[in-house]
This record gives sequence, structure tokens and C-alpha cells, in this order.
Amino acid sequence: MRRFPRVSRLAATAAFIAVGAGVTCSFPTDESSQVFVTITLSAPLVVQGAQITAHAHAFRKTTSGPLAVNDVDFQWNVSDSNVARIVNDGRGTATITGVNAGLVTVSANAAVYAHSAGMDSVIRVSRALEIDSIRPKNVLYGGRLTVYGVGINSIFLAQLGSGTLIPDTFSFAGNRNGIGHMQFWVPFPAGTGQLVAFGPGVFASVAETTFVGDHDIYDPDDTIPTTINLDSTTPIPQIQALRFYNPALYFKVLDRTATYAIRWFNFQQANTNQPETFVFTTVGQGRDTSIFNILTDSIYYTGGGGYSLGDSAWIIAPTQEIVGCKGLNTYFIPFAQGDSAVVELGNQPNHTFAAFVEYTQPGPYALRMVRGLVRFDPNVGPDRFSPNEICNQADANFNKSATNISVNLGSLPFVDTTLTIDFPHATDWYRFRMQPVNGSDLQDTVSILTVSRTPAAKDTSDIDVTVLSADDFSLYGQALDSGSTEHLKVLLPTNHDYYVIVSDFAGAPVRYGLCITVATSCAALPPPATSPIGAAKGVPLRAMRARSAIARVGAPAAAQAALDRLRRHLSRRP
Repeated sequence: MRRFPRVSRLAATAAFIAVGAGVTCSFPTDESSQVFVTITLSAPLVVQGAQITAHAHAFRKTTSGPLAVNDVDFQWNVSDSNVARIVNDGRGTATITGVNAGLVTVSANAAVYAHSAGMDSVIRVSRALEIDSIRPKNVLYGGRLTVYGVGINSIFLAQLGSGTLIPDTFSFAGNRNGIGHMQFWVPFPAGTGQLVAFGPGVFASVAETTFVGDHDIYDPDDTIPTTINLDSTTPIPQIQALRFYNPALYFKVLDRTATYAIRWFNFQQANTNQPETFVFTTVGQGRDTSIFNILTDSIYYTGGGGYSLGDSAWIIAPTQEIVGCKGLNTYFIPFAQGDSAVVELGNQPNHTFAAFVEYTQPGPYALRMVRGLVRFDPNVGPDRFSPNEICNQADANFNKSATNISVNLGSLPFVDTTLTIDFPHATDWYRFRMQPVNGSDLQDTVSILTVSRTPAAKDTSDIDVTVLSADDFSLYGQALDSGSTEHLKVLLPTNHDYYVIVSDFAGAPVRYGLCITVATSCAALPPPATSPIGAAKGVPLRAMRARSAIARVGAPAAAQAALDRLRRHLSRRP
């Protein structure tokens, strides 16, 4: 009897013969045209020398939808091997290596289905840093450019014209190893031109031109202030405490007929008790009169280049050595000049406060507003009177039993050794009452003593004391000696209120003690505890610039000129 091979062996033999003859397999009814291929990529872009992975999948069309076809081999190809190379790793996977910048087409076909639909995919091969575009085309100082491209997050230097852009690294979005975009602030002296960027070992440029204006985004704002709502969206969402920040603003070149110009910002917030720290930084601050900046509230434009203050307005102008209380009651308080003016505000009388700046020369400046009291020295924080940077805050403290200060003949002295200058060039205001004795209004000598509580090995502080009347704002005396030990004696009428201003000349946060007593001298305050920190590094600012003799007895000519300019611009509001 004749024997036949098993069906399975026959089928396998037929398939082998068909393949050997160059005939591809098909479905029994030749449905290979119903098979199609898809490609998924681990990334749409590959950097030169780097690799990405491609995956191919085969499906058959059915009436109920695509049905996966398994155990399929694929043929892979690239359109240009000078741009990218591809290696078939089997099981539907291929590795693509970037060779040179450009576009390349990657294709995948199911190997045994002659009539199946193959798949093409375009891949970009890029240099490690490429800039695709920049928006907007026109920008002002203080504005931001958005740079789009590859490797943008790796840029450590971006130049436009003669200026270096300031990156907002928090704004980056995209693939850190591929396509993304990031914003850059445009500061002076950036100018119209083509952006050039540098990354680690790479650089990129763009052919398109970005046009930069000659002023900043808030100009003009001399008669109508720029209003900034501190309760609105933050400039950097990742830092919620930062309520306003612009490091790239610019005082533009003056008109040829002008001798000075004004910049005016109004900051608003709903909660007047919410502490804020204001930082103003500019080139050219100091006594050269190129910059005259004040913080105040209740300021109004009256027309014809004039401005007025409300009766309750306060003034802080550390770069001009001026403080003011309730209108134009202004005083010379000496401060060493630094590169920033820092003011902590809280418990304010109004929902709005203003930064009001006169300038006579062009130049860059920056503004920053942080919600809360910032610790500039981790070892020196706010004290129980903070914030007390203005006389209105001293009034609020005086109306609280925990911070009320009253002295008279025979009373115990007021002594607090836990006080702090917690930010550079602060002015701590304290209000106290001289109580009458036996109902009689007399005059008594009041002794006021301040002593640094910072260990001498690292003490760079230098604080001063000023005494004013809280009734008519008369100046009763100042102690302006070098160092933080000030002993001031003044003759004060009883049954009146007074302000003691403890001011920081050196710009060095410090712990200090304050004593106020009547008819006797303050006893020596206990010394501070020793510190494990050791000696201070660097040279104290006071050691580099000793105070002049005229500064010990009254306002020098520069400070008097600043007071005159203040009164030239500002008048008390009717």
C-alpha cells in the first residue's frame, strides 16, 4: 500500500519550495494587501552620534477592526545613509544612529507579505544645539524672547548684539535631549542682530534678525505709573513667593532738552499686613546723583512735572540717605552705598506703595518683589517688632500692648537685647511715650544706648541712632559714631511721643540691644555669646570709608541737595 507524508510535513515542504523559488506567502485568498505596517519611534529626533529605537508592527484589516499579525520579520531602510544609519535588531526593532544633520526617511516592510502596505517615517538628525526660530521679532529691554530648537536647555551663553541675554531656566518646556523652548530676558546693551548661543562644546546661530528697541517695556511711566498687582500670576510659577521680577529693565537715553527723567511703579496688594521684600538694583547708585530712588505711598501726579504726597505718606530713600514720615518730614540718615536698595514692608497704611525714581543717565536696573521677610543672614532673622521699617509700622506696634514702649522718671528702663537688623540698610523705627510725673509736664534727659549683639570676631556692623518728635517731627538728636555702640542723651519734654530710629549704615545684618531710660544712664548690656563661626571674611565696609567730620554734625552737601531735589518734585497734597 502506498504511503503519503503527513499534511504538516507537506505544507512545510511546499512553503520551503515557494520561498526558494522567490514566491512570497499569502493568505489563502491572497489577502496580503490587507496587511499594513506601523512604526513607532522612541523620539522624533536623533542628535548626531546618538541613537533612537524604531518599532514596527503589522496588522490585518478585518471587518471588526485591525488585527495584529505576529511573528513577522521586517525589512528596514533609510533614504540617505550619510544622514542616518539603521540596524535591524530583529523582532520588529531597529536602532537608528544620527550621522549628519538633515532629514531622512526610514521605511519598514513586512518581509513575507508581498502586497502589504509598508510604512515611511521622517526623522530629523540634529546637531547637539540648533536654534529653529525666535519669537517675537521685535522686543524691548525687560521683555523676553522665546528660543525654539534642539538642546536649548543646554545654552549657558546667549548673545544678541552687544548684550548677553538672561535665561529663565524655569521656563524650559520640551525634551531636554531634543526639541524644546525656553525664554530669555533682554537686557541692555543687547541690540538688533542675530542671536548666537553657546552650549557645552557647541554653538548655534540664526540667520533671522531680532530687532531691539531703545527703551524698556514700561516706558513711559512718568505721569501715569506702571501698576503691578502682587496678587496676580507670579513671573516664575515654580517660585510662588516671587511676586515680581525683572532683571533687564533700562533707563533710556534722555531727550536732548531734558536734564532728568522719572520712572514710577505702583505695587498693589489686597492684604496690607502681608510682608513684602523689595529689592532695587542699578548701576550707578550712590552720591553721584545719577540715580535718585525712593519708596513711598500716597503719591500723585499734579501736572506740569509736579507730584504730591498724602499726609500719611512715608519715604524710604537709602541711596540718597533720606527717610521720611507722614508727608515731607524728611531726615538725613547716613548709609554706605551698595549695589542694591532693600526694603521690607508690612502693616502698611495703604494697599499701594510706589517706587519713584529720578535718573540723569541711561543704564540698566532690576526690580524684585518677594512675598515675606527675606533672611539675608541665616543667623539673623526678624525680631518681635518686625516689620518696623517706616513710622506707620512703629505706630502700629505702639498700639499693641506687647510692643508698647513707655518710660518716665523712676520707671524701669526699656531694655531689649533680642532686636535685629535683618536686612541691609534697614531703618528700625520705635515709638515710645515720655509719661509725665505727678501730672507735671517737665523736661527730662533720656538716655538711649545701642550695642551690637554679634560676637566681635565677626562683627562688621555699624548702626546709628536718631530721635524725632512724633508730634511735630522735630529732630532732637543723632548719634553717628563708627561701630554699633551708640550712646545718645537728649532733653525731651514729658507727656509726648517720640521715635527712635536705629539705622544700619554698613549694610550688615546684626543682632543688637536697645536701652531707653530717663534721668539715668543705661547700664551696660550683657555681652553676646561666643560664636563658633570664627573671624569674619573680608574687610568691613566701614573700615574702607571712614565717616567725615561733617557727617557727624549734620547732613553733608550731597544729602542736602538730595533733600532739595525731593522737595522740588514732591509737595504735600492739598
